[in-house]
Amino acid sequence: MQARLSEPFGHSKGDREHHIALLLLHVMKDIKIVRDAGAKSIDDLSSLKGINKITGFKGRINELKKCNNAGLKSIEKACDQLLSLTKNKKATLYADSRFTVAEESTKRIEKAREYGKAMIRFEKTGLSQSQVSALEDNPHKVLEAMLKRRKIVAGDLKPEVKERPSTRQTNISNDCAIARGFKLKDSSTFTIPPPEKDEWCYTTREIVQHLSSFPKGNAIKRFADELYSQKRVLLTSTPLLRHLRNYSDSQVLPKEGDFGGSRGRSPILQMNSICKTLNERELSNVSFVGDGLEESKEALTETRKRHLEEQGLDICMTDCTPNRTTVAMYDRFATLADPEISIVSMETTRKKSIMREVMSRSQRSIMSHVAGTLISGFEVGKWENKPKQLPKGAQEAHTMMETAIEMEMKPIEGHLICNTDDTGRFVTEGVGAKTMDKRRKTGKTSKISTKRDMRKVSSPWREATKADTFGNGVKCKFKVLISASGHVAPIVMHFYGLPESLLSVPFVVLEVKGLTIGGEVKPGCKDVGYVLLTRSKSKDDKELNDVTFTEVTLRWYHESVVIPFTHQLKTMANADEEVFLETGELGSENDRVKTRFKLDSDVSYLNYLRRPETIILNRKNGIVADKHGAAHTESSQACDLGKCFPTLTTQIGKLSMKDDRSSLKKRFVGLLDGCKEFTCRSKSISNAMIDAVSVAPEAYRKAFTRSKIQDSFAISGTNTQIGRNTFITCPNVNAMIKLCKINWSPELIQWFKSKVVDAVKEMIAKGFISETWFDANGFPKDTTIDGLEVIKICSIDQLHLHRHMILNHEYVQNYFEDAREVKLRKRQDREDTTFEIAKDTLRKNEAAELILKGMKDNWENLELKDFLKPNREELEAFVRVRKQQDLLGISVPIPTTKGSIDKVNEEVIADDGTSKYLIRWGFECKNLPVIANDPGSPRQITIAAVAYPSHVRVAELQLEMCPLEVTSDLVARACANFASLEDKGEEFAISQKANLQNLNPNTFANVLMSRIPRNLSSRGASIDHIVWNFVYCNAKLGAFIIKLHGCPLCDSALKKQLSKDSLFSNSFKSNLECISGRNDSVLDNIEDQLGAYMYDDEHELGIVRAGSAAVGLRKRHKAHVASSRQRTQTDMWSSFYSAYPHPGDDGKGKGSIGNFSQLRQVTGVRYKKVMKPQVVRMFNWDVKTLEMLQKKTIQGAESLSEKKHRMVCYFFEKLFDLMIGLDVNESSNAGFETFCGNWNRAQSC
Repeated sequence: MQARLSEPFGHSKGDREHHIALLLLHVMKDIKIVRDAGAKSIDDLSSLKGINKITGFKGRINELKKCNNAGLKSIEKACDQLLSLTKNKKATLYADSRFTVAEESTKRIEKAREYGKAMIRFEKTGLSQSQVSALEDNPHKVLEAMLKRRKIVAGDLKPEVKERPSTRQTNISNDCAIARGFKLKDSSTFTIPPPEKDEWCYTTREIVQHLSSFPKGNAIKRFADELYSQKRVLLTSTPLLRHLRNYSDSQVLPKEGDFGGSRGRSPILQMNSICKTLNERELSNVSFVGDGLEESKEALTETRKRHLEEQGLDICMTDCTPNRTTVAMYDRFATLADPEISIVSMETTRKKSIMREVMSRSQRSIMSHVAGTLISGFEVGKWENKPKQLPKGAQEAHTMMETAIEMEMKPIEGHLICNTDDTGRFVTEGVGAKTMDKRRKTGKTSKISTKRDMRKVSSPWREATKADTFGNGVKCKFKVLISASGHVAPIVMHFYGLPESLLSVPFVVLEVKGLTIGGEVKPGCKDVGYVLLTRSKSKDDKELNDVTFTEVTLRWYHESVVIPFTHQLKTMANADEEVFLETGELGSENDRVKTRFKLDSDVSYLNYLRRPETIILNRKNGIVADKHGAAHTESSQACDLGKCFPTLTTQIGKLSMKDDRSSLKKRFVGLLDGCKEFTCRSKSISNAMIDAVSVAPEAYRKAFTRSKIQDSFAISGTNTQIGRNTFITCPNVNAMIKLCKINWSPELIQWFKSKVVDAVKEMIAKGFISETWFDANGFPKDTTIDGLEVIKICSIDQLHLHRHMILNHEYVQNYFEDAREVKLRKRQDREDTTFEIAKDTLRKNEAAELILKGMKDNWENLELKDFLKPNREELEAFVRVRKQQDLLGISVPIPTTKGSIDKVNEEVIADDGTSKYLIRWGFECKNLPVIANDPGSPRQITIAAVAYPSHVRVAELQLEMCPLEVTSDLVARACANFASLEDKGEEFAISQKANLQNLNPNTFANVLMSRIPRNLSSRGASIDHIVWNFVYCNAKLGAFIIKLHGCPLCDSALKKQLSKDSLFSNSFKSNLECISGRNDSVLDNIEDQLGAYMYDDEHELGIVRAGSAAVGLRKRHKAHVASSRQRTQTDMWSSFYSAYPHPGDDGKGKGSIGNFSQLRQVTGVRYKKVMKPQVVRMFNWDVKTLEMLQKKTIQGAESLSEKKHRMVCYFFEKLFDLMIGLDVNESSNAGFETFCGNWNRAQSC
């Protein structure tokens, strides 16, 4: 108990109340120890020889006895009276007497052994009798032990750390002296054998068996008294004689190993295992408050069943449920004796389902939260004015994000991060009524849960079994919208669940002037708040266009509060002078600055946000929505953490209505009276609403201060505290880890942080982190508080069941991908510039050498004045190529001043110094050889996949593009195979052979392949298919053929284009060759040809679609014309035909862009049917691709050669698709449909 007594006040109010009984009980025991020690001292003093002869001694000694006995006894009685006034007095006394008696019995056995050893030494070695007597109970020693214990409790003395004694017992002796002999009246001796279970003490069973053989009589009582006085047994004669009678009459022996001396039945659990068994759930689940009676009952029942099974008894035939008093006794002792357990009031705990606690202990959920917070908390850019004393968690978060994105990152401004949530309560007239809970008023929890830092992130909770019961009142939700910069939106109070008799329409909005923070203290305040009135669902209420009335309410809230609030935050930036904002107007233009809007898993809100019109609205107003957590999960958003919500609900329940002359009250009463839809005649309900509205401004003012709001974001990990009431908007990974209520070891934290970078990449790629990813990375499964695994299964449509998700995922992915592309293009520009400077240096050196050679016939005869002839740049290049080997590396320091002869002559140079004039440097190194290397061609930065974070799959498989050497023969072969090149004539082929360097396909191929991952992901396709290996391997060949057709930009321009940009050159677009669909079509009156084509929108967008034609270009065009009439359901779902439908018979039909008549089919590549084998043979066919083709069954292409031809047509279609630009191609298919399948995004949406 010493550990428990060392903290008499505890962490919680329950500790302070419920420990008083235990403390008083121990005080009474200590008073008894002091009284006994005082009485022993008085007796010792009185026994001194001759002291009684002192005059007045007897009177003084009597007074001393009176003070010691009567005085201390009265104090002990007063403590007993105080004990009777405390809570759980009976349970505390029972627990103490039941479980500490066993401990005292063990101590008596140990003292008896010591006494036995002393007696044996006395008989063998003549040890003095006083030394033997010293081993008996001495009140003075007990008093010294008590004082020492009290000093340790008070902190004045540190406890001694003693080595744990060995549990192995050593025999005192094998001598027969250990046996006990009794002298009888006839001078004979009755001897009992030595004890078997102990060296000195007999067990009750042993002594009953030994004495039962002796005839009944007074001698038995004498034997028992002698055994007890010599500490051979721990029972007095009375209970020992009772055991003898039971054995004689019923043949019932005491339990094996029982030494006696304990009162009552033996405990089911021993004292050392009670705390561990009964407190296991609370200690293993932080913040969980358990009902000890129920858990103790369950644990004791299971323990008793195990005991019966060990004895071979049938547990089905025996009632193993313990008595209620027994359960209370065990639970009370387990709660008091365990220093890691704290007592809390059940009224202060939250009721929640066990699934909410499962998620709050889930490493998977907290990893999703960490990844989502990092993505929403940083943007691309250099962090200027970075604090020097940045906490470790924030520094690690910044490093992790930069590692994941591979770019410089900076935290976004606090006013661009918003969080919305609501807190509900029942409001009544006057002071709010409290819930009446008839259950047990207190529970127990881990003491870690009651510490200040833990209560900030996780409030105590209990498992919900029944719905809360409330008093009479109106259900009200306080809708709150705050920003990480400390701003709060207007007050919105939502009274919901009103019956149809009180509200005639489903939804009413009342605009209340003065319902704002400070509205009651600012005269004439014109700020407004809102009161929403909604009724419970009626049978007559019908969904309008598949939109529920709950979504209608949320649409009003989103458009009237959220969007204006975010716009005003962007307008005011991070202004400190204005904390509370009014709403403004809806945004009308696209906003490049994006607000991160965080919300929880409200199903109706999520359904509203996922609607196409809402997505467009959010995109227009610059809002990116993040969903925190899942339904039934512990909260990780700022609104649910910190002191804002608790303070608000406390103040609403504490404050009463303002005086009757309150202007806000009068205004709201007038609004209710004027609201025709509100037909309530109950004054208690209307007064409850009036009271709640009247106290709301003051409650909001106290709850939503800037420091409290910013602290809430800091607890959630969005903000970081860098000083007292000083915060910066920077994610803190250590703060987020604390939200997961498990025991974090240093090794576990290190492992967890090592996975963050990959988790960020996964979330950027998909918008959420899948369970497959968690399994692959070794994350433990979600478990209940009892350790049972919970498998999380939810479809993509069940947004509320998913963990942290980015709802506007496409925008976030495009943001980082565009930023990465821009970075790569800048790197490429720097690379090109560096190479150009190196080349220019070599050229200028040659020019300088040419000038110098013309000055003298012999190079050796060059003088200092001759180096004045080259200009400064040429002279600098002359020196650099002789001083620096790698012109692309770090520049060797060279003077920039050319100088003159006079200045050189006047210059004084130190022994270890160099000249500051170029002409001296040039003269001194004229005889040095040129050591600079030719840098060759610029390095292509775009060789890596620019579509972040996915990498080209073939690169992961370590495949390479098939090498391609551009030769005159290859040009001639291509011109012969492709009719689109053959028609250009012989002169075209000759000119191309003369400019082979312009046909180098490397840069073009790299740019095209870098676009594949993002192109596929935007269409819901996967890169994990063998056809993409074929595309990658033949990329250089395809790039060469398309270059030969004159389609792409030049290499220098290609490297600067982003994924959204078109790669077609202006010369190609201005000279498009029409295949069919116009009067001047190339294929008119000739045999149909094969290949790949494109559709050109002559009126609007240019090239909008690419396609392949393995059966005929003209035939494919006719099929498109027929499908544009959209006579089948498939054609109606097609995005291409929806954008360009057939104009109809009247020619007025129009789709989302135009109609099919404004499109013309133009040449990509085309060849004659007889040239199919020659075209196919140009490509490389690896073993895996051939195996795939042989296994595939393609309708209309039974032979392998025809399958190859289909692949070639798709190949060219895909290359043109990549050239068009991201999301410009009106075809929703990713390509190679015959082999990969048909992706139809329009129908799936």
